[in-house]
Amino acid sequence: MCIYIFSCLEKLDSITKKHSINVANLVKKFSSFLEISSNDMYIGALLHDIGKLYIPQNIILKKSKLTKEEIDMIKLHPEYGMKFIENTSYKDNEIICNCIRYHHLKYNGENSYPESSLIYNDIPLESRIISICDSFDAMTQNRGYNKVISAKEAVKRINLEKGKQFDPVLVDEFVKFLS
Repeated sequence: MCIYIFSCLEKLDSITKKHSINVANLVKKFSSFLEISSNDMYIGALLHDIGKLYIPQNIILKKSKLTKEEIDMIKLHPEYGMKFIENTSYKDNEIICNCIRYHHLKYNGENSYPESSLIYNDIPLESRIISICDSFDAMTQNRGYNKVISAKEAVKRINLEKGKQFDPVLVDEFVKFLS
């Protein structure tokens, strides 16, 4: 199955592929730090953006500001990722599916996508972990459309979103993990 995962990642653009691998490695280390390490969470992190296969590459690779329509299209990638997973042996793996479906849910529920009634600790733990790691990597790595910031600045921004976008307990643990 590992060969299958990497063949899927190969279909992504190089930036998204690198980001997916970075996020998965960060999730693996952070979850180990939390003493909740899970191979399924690692696989879910590798595949968290697999739905971007269904988004036109000119949008994914766009270096200028996205239009509202393009942003709306990008926001569909968790749903597209779930459609992708339906055709694999992972379709019944709750942890992997949660990683893909819910990695953009905000802790307080505001402006989450896809739309969900899940908030706070009702959001699966693996999704809350991936959300922090995904954001940290997106801020600290060149993704084409963003200005790269330092790890220190990324931690500041994550702290500003504690209790809003991110689980406050996990943010505190993430800061300890990075120290």
